[in-house]
Amino acid sequence: EESKTSSSIPPVNSDAATAKQPFLPHLAPVEGSMAARDSFGIYKIDHAVGNVHNLQEAYSRIKTFTGFHEFAEFTTEDVGTVESGLNSVVLASDTEVVLLPLNEPTEGRRKSQIQTYLEQNEGPGLQHLALKTKDIFTTVRKMRQAQ
Repeated sequence: EESKTSSSIPPVNSDAATAKQPFLPHLAPVEGSMAARDSFGIYKIDHAVGNVHNLQEAYSRIKTFTGFHEFAEFTTEDVGTVESGLNSVVLASDTEVVLLPLNEPTEGRRKSQIQTYLEQNEGPGLQHLALKTKDIFTTVRKMRQAQ
């Protein structure tokens, strides 16, 4: 029977020849000194925060393709002032190991830091990546020494 897969998506084969092919063929394994490089004590990405123009639109789109659920929600009343604020929702994986907070700007007397980000970066994107380490002082020292 002929495969009904899309021409842009190759069928999955489980034979020995296919098993030896790399998962991402455009990448190569890291060898030598880079492979043994110190991770500076960083052992996990805690969360990745995205800034967006429209929170509901981004939330719905990301929730649809990840299957993540709402973990927490914050509004200007929770984290803002009369000067500036933001609305935020945190999406989480089923195990709640992967957290993706999303922020949108709100109106205030001054421009929201989220609005400033969106303007300076010409649109939505990653605001920050939070990394976990058991010893922040050692991690920072090693990072500085590596520069």
